[in-house]
Amino acid sequence: MICPKCGKETQEGAFCSHCGSRLPLRIVCPRCGSSWDPKDGRFCPQCGKRSGRRRSREILPVVLAAAVGLVLLLAAWAFWFQRSPEQPENSENIVIQTERTQAGEPAVPLQTETFAEYPSSTQEQAEESTEWEPVGPRRPIAVDGGIKHTAILYSDGTVTTIGDDSRGQRSTSGWTDIIQISTFADHTVGLKSDGTVVAAGANESGQCDVAGWRDIVAVAAGSRHTVGVKADGTVVAVGANQSGQCDVEGWENVRAVAASNTSTFALTNDGRVLSCGSFYNRNMNNWSDIVSISVSTNHVVGVHSNGTVSAVGSDEEGQCDNLEKWMDTKMVAVGYGYTAGLREKGTVWVHGSDEFNQHAAMQWSHIVSIGSGTEHIIGIREDGTLVAIGTDDCGQCDVYALNQMLES
Repeated sequence: MICPKCGKETQEGAFCSHCGSRLPLRIVCPRCGSSWDPKDGRFCPQCGKRSGRRRSREILPVVLAAAVGLVLLLAAWAFWFQRSPEQPENSENIVIQTERTQAGEPAVPLQTETFAEYPSSTQEQAEESTEWEPVGPRRPIAVDGGIKHTAILYSDGTVTTIGDDSRGQRSTSGWTDIIQISTFADHTVGLKSDGTVVAAGANESGQCDVAGWRDIVAVAAGSRHTVGVKADGTVVAVGANQSGQCDVEGWENVRAVAASNTSTFALTNDGRVLSCGSFYNRNMNNWSDIVSISVSTNHVVGVHSNGTVSAVGSDEEGQCDNLEKWMDTKMVAVGYGYTAGLREKGTVWVHGSDEFNQHAAMQWSHIVSIGSGTEHIIGIREDGTLVAIGTDDCGQCDVYALNQMLES
């Protein structure tokens, strides 16, 4: 629909995703999903289904009848109260309780509303007054995505994957004691609590040959290579090396790594970023106090300790545009042509490509962690449920069944 204030096309919702102004009321058809102005009548212009909205002349008699009935009821109650000032001995006390989420049932927010990209004080007040309850003991704690699959790490150390399995990247059902996951392209990597590593999926370049690794504290999956950080701060890598993406010998004091198609990046203990492979940008040499990084095929984004963000690389889709304006950023997750950032308040910013509706993630709230695939974004809510948006041609965003299992 078109925002009447700024004139730009925006997603359906309560507020414009560009200027933040409130959008006019629209009726949404429950059958075909199309929307129309209430002034155009009660019937869907696409499929002809009648909406639940009634015209005022139809509602008025009902309202008047209800008002008359309420007046009569109050009059009868007042008359009875005057005649019976004391409660009869055999009467029962009536206790009215509000419904609350029972153990094992899904958590339901007491109030919710959809907001635009840059939240106002109204949104923040609503977030602070909304109560959420966890849905169960087994909760997702991390998510990541490849080209067409999604991996979810649960609090009990197991991993569930959804989406494409053409290369065996979803063969994670037997994994246990996992503390970190990483996916990229067509393979999935898991770090176990004992410092060993497991991998599943495409292995044409030996990117899954990690069985001999020991004392690993962090891992990252690239397109056709895998990288690990050892307990002593050095780095190991296996897989394709045509661009030097596995030339990590000599790196020290590393605490985290990230990988893309033909590049590898490392975050050092003093907040600097190292890189090898085909992607190099000298502006990264000026970065400092970096606490986390996320990389895609053609851009790199880092979060500073003060919550600000730096980005280098391609800006063809606007994925690096105005990221310096982001504040109180908790973490970032990037994909092909887009950048998503999680705020401390639990909302999400998205810049760049919206080809697969990735910008709809800006309507999310109560998010505690995010992950990204090539063209999709995944989020974990405070109550442990999952949300996902983007391309879903292989079911990589189909989190409904997982949420149902979590709530059962």
